[in-house]
Amino acid sequence: MDIPKSINVIALPTIKLASAGSSLAKKWRFPMHSLRTVVVVVAVTLGAPAALADVITDWNAQALDTAVKAKWSVTRVVRNMAIVETAVFDAVNAVDHRYKPYLYSTPATTGASPAAAASEAAFKVLAALVPEQSDALAARNTAVLATITDAKSCADGVEAGDRAAAAILANRANDGFDDSTTDQPHYDSLPGQYQPTSTGPLFTQQFPRMRPFGFADPAQFRLPPPAPLESAQYERDLEEVKTLGDSRAHPSDEHVFIARFHAPSGEFPWNNIARQRLAAAKLSLVDEARVLALLEFALSDSFEASFESKNFYHFWRPLTAIQATGEIDWTSVISAPLFAEYPCMHCAVGSAAATVLTRFFPEPFSFSVTSQDGRSRHLESFAAYADEEAESRILGGVHFRWSVVAGNAQGREVALYDMHLLPKE
Repeated sequence: MDIPKSINVIALPTIKLASAGSSLAKKWRFPMHSLRTVVVVVAVTLGAPAALADVITDWNAQALDTAVKAKWSVTRVVRNMAIVETAVFDAVNAVDHRYKPYLYSTPATTGASPAAAASEAAFKVLAALVPEQSDALAARNTAVLATITDAKSCADGVEAGDRAAAAILANRANDGFDDSTTDQPHYDSLPGQYQPTSTGPLFTQQFPRMRPFGFADPAQFRLPPPAPLESAQYERDLEEVKTLGDSRAHPSDEHVFIARFHAPSGEFPWNNIARQRLAAAKLSLVDEARVLALLEFALSDSFEASFESKNFYHFWRPLTAIQATGEIDWTSVISAPLFAEYPCMHCAVGSAAATVLTRFFPEPFSFSVTSQDGRSRHLESFAAYADEEAESRILGGVHFRWSVVAGNAQGREVALYDMHLLPKE
């Protein structure tokens, strides 16, 4: 089947972000004619092009590989990747002095190696987070440092990396993070209220209690309520997902592939996409580190803001809603995650990532992303990938259209807010 490129959304009244005290509590409308994420393109000053800064992207890939081996939860991945990239940025920036630091502000000794600073910072953070992998991580760091021939420059860079890592680790030691699944809410069996869609353990409810990276309280990005059950918007959304997301309807191979391809967390593919773009850009070390740090802030903070709205509204999944109409045999193309439906978290995260990357790198940019089974998607822009990621949630039968549109808007707002971090000095 053809994937719908433009499905009209019934206009609801002009609404505003729920937190009245927020600087972003302003009137805004969701897009009415298309799922495409609106991304604001703003020129961002980057340093002069330099040789490909492999140490930054290599440690980014290594951090994600470490996460897989450690079997981190999704929430642990998004938090810890932000910690790693913060340490790397602050360490390199201590040598370069180009931007306002996130946390560690002591300038490194003149002549310190930025590559040594970056590698040491990444190593020290990951070794602290996953001590059982410290030997392998130390070997990787040693190999990087061995390529730096100036011993004093290397040692001074290592010192900056050590201090930047220690600063962010201390800062996040008591940040409220908790990925346990023991604190589970009680759900009322009322129309519109979330009900677990399988017998598996519910997803952690604690993540919104963590201190965000870019703002004080995720509630400042709380969305307006989902479409009312008696509204024309909800009726249209229900009919759409019932049709497109029905596993019994024998959807096309392409339909099923897209739904399944985007089912895992967006943390890994968006980092992959960023590394491909950075390889083409050939930025200086500090600029490359800054892009990844801002990307991770947006990924973590949009994830947290989305989850805060989910926990506030507790809206039901399409499976529950459709079966409540009497179609008890209806099942979705993919399994719904075990937490509330509204808003679409994949959409918020994808929109946030696309917003950050497009602000640094005006499109188009052609890239490929490969799934775990070896199949690839080739796209021509960050927005195109975010659009497909969002659309996949309807094709998979796990989200309503309004939730997708709302998630896109929320992720964009979070990313634009976080982009004020790490400004040029």
